[in-house]
Amino acid sequence: MLAKWTTAACLLVSAFGVAGPAHAQKQFSGITLNVNGYGGAYDDILKETVAKPLKEKFGLEVVYQPSGSTSATARLLASRNDPPYDILMADSPAMPGLIEAGVLEEITAAEVPATARVFPQLREFGNYGLPFSIASVALVSNRNLVKTPPKSIKDLARPEYKGKVALISLESSGGILSLMAMAESAGGGVNDADPGFKVLQTIKPNLLSAFGATVPQLQAFQQEEAAVGIFWNGRIYELQTKGAPVDLIVPEEGIYSLSSYVNAVKGSKHRAAQMAYLEQALSDEAIAALAIKFTYGPTTPVKLPDEIAGKVITYGPEGLKKVKTLDWAAVAKNRGAWVTQWNKEMR
Repeated sequence: MLAKWTTAACLLVSAFGVAGPAHAQKQFSGITLNVNGYGGAYDDILKETVAKPLKEKFGLEVVYQPSGSTSATARLLASRNDPPYDILMADSPAMPGLIEAGVLEEITAAEVPATARVFPQLREFGNYGLPFSIASVALVSNRNLVKTPPKSIKDLARPEYKGKVALISLESSGGILSLMAMAESAGGGVNDADPGFKVLQTIKPNLLSAFGATVPQLQAFQQEEAAVGIFWNGRIYELQTKGAPVDLIVPEEGIYSLSSYVNAVKGSKHRAAQMAYLEQALSDEAIAALAIKFTYGPTTPVKLPDEIAGKVITYGPEGLKKVKTLDWAAVAKNRGAWVTQWNKEMR
C-alpha cells in the first residue's frame, strides 16, 4: 500500500520546479535535518514517505530522534540558542507556548506550496506550523458487554454502565478534549468548565478508571475490564485490528480534535531544506500513509482507499463539519485550575 503512495509523492515532488533531476538530487547533499520522532510504526512511516523521497530527490539526510512531544518541546525551549532540531513535530496544545517563546519560524505558501492544500479551518495558528494529521476523541463500546451503546458522552452516566466506564484523565490532552465536549454541550466552555465537571460528577459512579496513558486504557478494553467510555479514535481502530469487539461511536457533542503540526525551528542553518521537508510532509504519500495505518484524519484533500475512508471519522466534507477545535492558548491558562478541580472532585 505504501508503495502506491511513494509513487504519487515522487511525482508530486518532481513537479515543484527544480532545475532537473541531477540538480535536485544534489541540492541538499551533505545536509542533515534533525527531527523529533514519536518512535515505532509512526517513525517508520515518516522514514518511508518523507525521509526516503527527500534523500532520493535532493540528497537530504533526515534523522529522527524518538522523543515524546512534551519532552522534545522542553528540550527545544531549554536550548533555543542552539536548537537540537531543525524540524519539530508538536500537537495543538503545545503550539501557543512555542509561538510565544519565539522558537518557530513562520511558513508561507511561497516557500511551501503545499500549504495551500491544507483545509483552512485547521490552520489554528496562522502562519505558524502546518497540521498534517488529526486525532480525535470518540465513544467506544464493547458489543458483547453493552446492550445499549451510548449516543452522547452524557449517556455514560447510565446505571447499566456502573464500574465499566473508562475515561481519559486531564493528564492527557484527550481528557481536555473530553472535558470541553462536556462543558460546551452543557452551556460552558474554555472559560467556564464547571458545566463539564457537573457532567463528570454524573459519570463518576460508573467510573472504572480515568487513564493518563493510552497503553493501560487499551489493555483495559482488551481484557474487557472496561466496556464503554471515551478513547482516541486511532486507539479504537487499533483495538478493532486486534480483534476486540468494540465499536467507535461519534458522540452527539461532535468530534473534538487536535492536530499534529510540523514546524520549522528558528535558528536552523538549513532554511531551504526545512521547507523541502515541510513540502514532503504534506504530500499525499505521507498524509495518506498515516491515515491508512492509524486512521488519523488527513488535513488535505488526499484521496483515501475506500476501505480506510469509512473508518476515518474526520474524512471528507461531512467529517470536517463535525470537527471541533479548542482555543489552546486559553486552555493553557486554565488547565492548572482544571487539574486541581479534577483531583479534588474525581479522585
